[in-house]
Amino acid sequence: MARAKKNDDTGELKAMDFGKAVHLYREDIVPAISKVGEHAQEVSTAYKAIKKYCHIPPQIARFCFKLADEEDSKRDVQLRALSGLLSELGIGIISADLVDQAQGSAGTSVVPTAAPKPRPNLVVVPPADAPVADGSETDLTDAADTSPNPVGQENPFEATDEELNKQAGRGKGRKPKPE
Repeated sequence: MARAKKNDDTGELKAMDFGKAVHLYREDIVPAISKVGEHAQEVSTAYKAIKKYCHIPPQIARFCFKLADEEDSKRDVQLRALSGLLSELGIGIISADLVDQAQGSAGTSVVPTAAPKPRPNLVVVPPADAPVADGSETDLTDAADTSPNPVGQENPFEATDEELNKQAGRGKGRKPKPE
């Protein structure tokens, strides 16, 4: 359903302050644009050096540097999309040039796959008041205290009814939803 048109006609017109606008332009905007231009010049010079001395196209360098700055999960999504698109376009393998052939290589994958990162080994950490391990245990779970938790709850991370009632917006003090 479409919303009704808002009637913003209050009848009041605010006076335009041209002098302040020009002052802000000259004092804030122009210096900021100048600084941006200086920084852009430095960045451009660096990418030209990458092209001239490293023989890498600047667009590829920008893309790779952007990937390097991404967090792992976002990088994985982008690399997966890149690999899938290249595969769909039939650009998945770089053919071997004379140097590769001399080294005995038949070609390389455009998006190489890295070895998977090992999963961290998680262990149960015994509580501070647990008996001290004497070294005869074969696993940390052997040294862990297995007595019931002191609160007497099934899950020590669950809040009791008393704690829930103290919270604002929860428990008995909460208003029922209108039906």
